[in-house]
Amino acid sequence: MKTAIAPIFSGKGICRVSWIFERSLPGIFQVIGGVALSVTLFTAPVPSGGWLTALNNPLMAVVLFVVLVGDVLLASLCYDFGNQYWFKFDDIGRFGNRVFSFFGHLFNDAKRAADLRIYRQFERVAIPFWRANNIFAVTSPAARIVHGPMGLWLAASSAVTALLTGIAYVFVCLKAGGGAFGIDSVTQYIGAITTMFLGFAVILKQSGEMHLNGPFLQRLFDFLDTPNTMYRGIFAVVFQDFRLFALPLGQNVAAGAHYGSERVMDCLSKADFGDRLKTLPDGLDTPLYKELDKNGVEVSGGEAQKIAIAGDKTAVYISHRLSSCKFCDDIAVFDHGAIVQYGTHDQLVADENGKYYELWHAQAQYYVKE
Repeated sequence: MKTAIAPIFSGKGICRVSWIFERSLPGIFQVIGGVALSVTLFTAPVPSGGWLTALNNPLMAVVLFVVLVGDVLLASLCYDFGNQYWFKFDDIGRFGNRVFSFFGHLFNDAKRAADLRIYRQFERVAIPFWRANNIFAVTSPAARIVHGPMGLWLAASSAVTALLTGIAYVFVCLKAGGGAFGIDSVTQYIGAITTMFLGFAVILKQSGEMHLNGPFLQRLFDFLDTPNTMYRGIFAVVFQDFRLFALPLGQNVAAGAHYGSERVMDCLSKADFGDRLKTLPDGLDTPLYKELDKNGVEVSGGEAQKIAIAGDKTAVYISHRLSSCKFCDDIAVFDHGAIVQYGTHDQLVADENGKYYELWHAQAQYYVKE
């Protein structure tokens, strides 16, 4: 499955759109300014009396313009060829993003701090893994591409762009040498014509960037357009891996800073969190966890699930721990892919011949205090 987000180090994706706009806008003004300042370069005639009068021929201006435009187009083409290799980095980049994300979250997890410190997991696990899988190492596939064909194409683009400046220097100096204008205007005209065509090059390169960025954007749009009918409507979903915010309990349930206390308390009661709520020092205003508040309250995994599913929607609660299912309004018991029992906890546990009764008592023995 292709990821919706492009590799972080490539900069492709939704962020690239704003970058393209930011870089194209100065290029447009460069072209406009360059044209305004270089008009007299082409209209100022070389005095008669030498071979440089050939520069007065309008055809020379056309030839110069064609050469400079060709130079810009060639530079942009080389740039596009070089950037094509970002697609080859896609799979490599996704793996690199996962590595950064995993270790980044791991080292910022307060609950894992003790293990990381005591068992020196960073030195013994993270560093060796990173060294073995460093996508930025000089011997990595990505580095070989950068130092090989990608680097050559981008270097060729820079070289051709530099040639543009050289052509501009030659033309301006020839006209100045022929007496079309004073030596004091050389810098102005060289700067003007170079700025104009470099601005044109920027626009072309950003157009190429826009084209190359298209597939990355399409993946993002495809991901956003994925049908989500399963998780809409009257049902609430809590995935196996989820995290509550280190914020007050009420805000976690309401998913907002402002909420109705009675409504939130009713939701928690239906989720079988009512008794635990009574023990919290500040009720709904009690902060969860200690990341942001040293007086925060730690909750167990089961309690966190109850907080997560608390709401006004129907929640499908899937668990192999039957003691955490007691609060459910209806319970469906699956065995080998088929529903073998259905009812409330009290109804199911009363059926001594049922699967629920068997599993309930098999698990209950581990919770009996001797």
